[in-house]
Amino acid sequence: MSHHWNPTKKEIEKRLDRKIHKFVMQENRNPHLSKEYWFNRYMYTDIHETFFCTFPIELYKWLAKMTDS
Repeated sequence: MSHHWNPTKKEIEKRLDRKIHKFVMQENRNPHLSKEYWFNRYMYTDIHETFFCTFPIELYKWLAKMTDS
């Protein structure tokens, strides 16, 4: 029996949020900058949301179709 991991967009977003939080806490060495400010200033663009939230879902669907045929 094969088990396929098929995460929802919400699950991917939660996992990405945890990873981002951990990364920001490691990289933000200025105690005067909040996590949100540092992230918005140095990291966030709309392309991140598009790539990291929808791309894995589309890739999974494409790979699933490839293995079925």
